[in-house]
This record gives sequence, structure tokens and C-alpha cells, in this order.
Amino acid sequence: MRSADKLSAAVFGGLADTHYHFGAIISSDMAGRMQLNQIDELPMFATPLRNRHRHKVRFRLVLPLLFALVCACAEEGGADDKQNVSADVFSRIADLHTRLSHENAVELPMKMRSLLSGEFQFYRGSADLYYDWCAKHASDWADDKAAFLRLHGDIHIGNIGTLRTIGPGGTAIGFGLVDFDETVEGPFQLDLLRGAVSLRFAARDHDHPLADESWHRVVAAMCDAYAEAISGKVSVARLEAEHKSIRALMDEASSGKPWKHAKKYLMKKRDDKFARVRLKKKKPSDIMDPVDANTRSEVINALWDARDLRGKRLVDSIGLSDRDRLDAAVRDVARWTRLGSAGSQGLSKFLVLLDRKVIGEHGPFIIELKEEPAPAAERAGYLAASKGGKTRARDVVEGHERLWMQSPWCVGYSAIGDKGFLVRSKGPWAEELDEDDFKGMAGAMRAAKIIGSSVGMAHRAGLRSATGNNQAVVQTIQDRLAKAAAEIEQRGKLLDDHLRAQFNNLKNDPRAAKLVQQADAYVVESALRNESSNR
Repeated sequence: MRSADKLSAAVFGGLADTHYHFGAIISSDMAGRMQLNQIDELPMFATPLRNRHRHKVRFRLVLPLLFALVCACAEEGGADDKQNVSADVFSRIADLHTRLSHENAVELPMKMRSLLSGEFQFYRGSADLYYDWCAKHASDWADDKAAFLRLHGDIHIGNIGTLRTIGPGGTAIGFGLVDFDETVEGPFQLDLLRGAVSLRFAARDHDHPLADESWHRVVAAMCDAYAEAISGKVSVARLEAEHKSIRALMDEASSGKPWKHAKKYLMKKRDDKFARVRLKKKKPSDIMDPVDANTRSEVINALWDARDLRGKRLVDSIGLSDRDRLDAAVRDVARWTRLGSAGSQGLSKFLVLLDRKVIGEHGPFIIELKEEPAPAAERAGYLAASKGGKTRARDVVEGHERLWMQSPWCVGYSAIGDKGFLVRSKGPWAEELDEDDFKGMAGAMRAAKIIGSSVGMAHRAGLRSATGNNQAVVQTIQDRLAKAAAEIEQRGKLLDDHLRAQFNNLKNDPRAAKLVQQADAYVVESALRNESSNR
């Protein structure tokens, strides 16, 4: 049904109820195109129709005028891309996340809760809407195959951090891009645009929106840092020396103890069972739901079957080389919901608690299994990638390795049914930068340089680990960077406006509000059960 038909139907339906006010009908169904006070200024709308017979003449005059006004506004909105922002953002999100159930509180309801917790969180969690926009407004980049390389796919300051790696000298803490759920082959500009626009959202989150001149400087700083890094002139040691925030993060990741990290997720005075809720600053941050016997068995089987890229069984790296030993080590399994999550919110995630008495120095120890569906760029129809399942999970592990040029420690892939899962250790070595550390214009400039450098180093690593004439790709990127910077500056502002309008559209959608209430009720219920179990 066309928008004009929907609007007129709503108006005709409203007339059947003598308590409806014409202004209210139009204001709600026009989705902001006309303000309620503008409608009420027209004399014919000044009085509620509480009695249809008293206002028979007015009723007959209003109806054709109202219908004409509805059609005219609908046509005007359809002609203006900014007005017709994607009128039904809720349905588009549901279409892009068909694996998420509307009824299960930890799936689509929790996704909506995360998206609507704030503008910056919306941006972090809406990579699919980002690629949806790019498919319409950046198709020229997708046509430029000479500038393709392995992308991270979801760049923002919170996806830059530390990772535990393993090499000839043993394990070490490294710094770079993290969380490779959206990794895909594509044009280099996509990672830069995603990272740049994240800074606009973060700046507004700190009440310091980027004016045009500031925006120009931020984009230029990011692209300059990227150019240096992809040319091989930037190292992690240099970034540590230049940025206090990176030094602090590396120190924190290096000094953390696995058993202390694990205890944050366990019941009080017990090291053999997950708590129902983890509190952070007295607020729920993680929920660990118990699983049934069948799910527990499936998760343990998936852990046993998990492999790294060389085909080695993942649990061998923590001394569990036979199945009986693994079964003896597993103390608890829970479905995990991290309330601060954004992009992967709603997907299946599990935590497995391993006994320190079985695995010795590594324990108590937690392994995470995280569902890996097709990436957002594929779901939005913008770029081609593996569709999902175990193949997609392997792609994500490959993203870890290619974009770091080092092997991540205890990271592999497996499957449960038709779902592919990333399988990795969960410990204090996985830390992320916090956007709250980059406030004001000075903070935005620091963040822009870190993003540019981190993306450039990762892209260079990805090219070095691939086959073909990679120096030619680097030269192609360098040749395109000046034009790319101007396009990122221009397109970034348009994308920012578009996604903010989508956020406001979703915020005012009663269907989204209903799902958020469902998720909120689940959080409250979990907190109450956790309190009861700790008594």
C-alpha cells in the first residue's frame, strides 16, 4: 500500500471514532511532516468532533480537504530523499536480522533495546543500515575492484584494542583492530567512512558536535594517518609512545589475571557456577542464563570440535587434549547476553566455565562461543561474502589473523546445527578503547589519528598476508586517497543525517517501544533472580 493510501486509511478509520482529534491523527501518521500546532491553527481543526451530528457540515467540508492534504504531503515526502528516510526502519531492521526472534527477549527485543539506548550505540549496532545506505550512495566504490582489500567492516573507537597473540616467542599482548564479525573483501574507503562518521556520533554524545571546519580537520587527520600506516611507516610501538590511552590499555591488558577476570562472572563464594547477572557500578552489565541439558551438550560438542586455521583442535592450547579431560573440566554453561553489546546483540552467545583444578594455571577459565551470521555488507546486498554457518565463522577467524599478521591465541571456529560460531578464550587481555576518553575537539583529533593508523596497519597486514601484487594495491589506494578524503567528508555528513533520522524514526515507533519493554522486563527479572540466588 502506498504511503498516501495508508495515511488516508488511518484518517478514514479515525473518523469512525467520535473522540479522535483530526490534528492528532495527522500529526502521528505524518511522522513529523506537519506539527500538531500547525494543524490546529486551521479553524476547521480547532474543535474535537465529540458529536458527529452537531458538526455534520464541518465533517463534510473537512473530509475532502483532509484527504487532499494527506495525498499532497505523501507525494512531497516521496520526492524528497531526506523526508522519505526509510519510513519503516523497524521493518528494515527486522528484515536484515531474520534470525532474531520477536518473541525471545534476548534476541530482537534486546537488539532494539541496545539500538535505542542512545545515538552512538545506535550507530555501533547498525552496520547493516550503514551498508544499506552505501549500496545506494557509494556504489562507485563497490565498482572499483582495484581498491579492494580485506576490510574490518565495522570501524569505531570501541573496536580498537588489545588481543593475545602467539608466535615463536610465546604469547604476547598486541594492539590493533578487534571484533571482526563484519570482515569482508571490499573497497578501502568503507572502513574509513565508517570510522569517520563514528566520530561525529561520539562528538555529539559528548555535547561537542563537529562543525564543518572541525569535521574537515578530523577527516584530514584520519586519512593522513591512514596514508602513513598503509605505507608501512607506523608501528604499534610508535602508537604507544604517542598516545597515553594506548599505553594505559596495553598495561591493563598485560597485568590482568585470568582467574580474577573469570570471577567477575561467577556466583559469590563459588567458582563452579555462573552468576545470573554480573553487576558493574551496581548496574546489570551481563546476564548468564542457565541452559538445558541438550544445549549444554551441543555447546560442549562444539567446543570439542573447534579448530584454528591450521586445523588444530582449539582446546589443545589449554591442555585439554582428550574428550574425557574436557568433560571433566566443564563446570557450567550459560547463554550470555552482554547488555553493552551493539552489533552482535541478539545473536546466540555462550560461555563455558572450565575448572582450574583440571586445566591448572589457566583457570578458572572462560571460553566464549559467538554466533557468526553473514556479514552486514552481505545482508544489505552491497558486497558478496560467505552466507553464514561454519564457513562464515572461519572467515571471521581468518580476519583476526590476516588483519594482525599474527596468530591470535586460542581463537577458532565451530558450529551448532546450521549456525557457525567463533570460539575464543575470554580473559583480561581483550580490552577496548573507550569513546569517553576522547572528549572535545582535541579528543576527536586523537581518536581520528588512532583510527586512521589502526585501519592503515590492518589493511597493510591484510595485503601482505594475501597473494598477488599487493604493492600495486597500496599504490592504487594512495592514488585515490585525496579524492576519497573529499568524498568521506561529503558523504559522511549525508550518512550522519540519514542515520540520525532513522534513529529518531525508530525511537518513535511503538513496535520498537514494545520490544524494548519486553527486554527491560527480562533484565529486571534476571536481576531479581540473581539477588534471590545470592541470599
